[in-house]
Amino acid sequence: SSSQEEGRSSEEWQEDGGEVEKKYHSLYEQRMNPFAEFSEHEKRRKLTELSVADRIILNTTMAVVSHQAGRSLLLVYFGAMHLLVFVTLYYSVHRVHYGCDPNLDHLLK
Repeated sequence: SSSQEEGRSSEEWQEDGGEVEKKYHSLYEQRMNPFAEFSEHEKRRKLTELSVADRIILNTTMAVVSHQAGRSLLLVYFGAMHLLVFVTLYYSVHRVHYGCDPNLDHLLK
């Protein structure tokens, strides 16, 4: 029986095994993956090389982006900032165009 189990593929494990076997088999496969281990090692190394300011920005960004409410608030914030810029430009252009600024009256005559 154990010689048969050793020769089974991961698909066969998932078909035959229960939930516990599936869980631990996938965990085992993840631990045995050298690329995932190398990737985690490089990620930790890069994080330790960051300055304090960069780590604060990274952690804040990850906290905001990882939640649906944070992403929604970020979208609303960016929309409001764009609206503010557009409204400010609109009023500044129309104010100059219609001569409402007393300092610019000599340019309109």
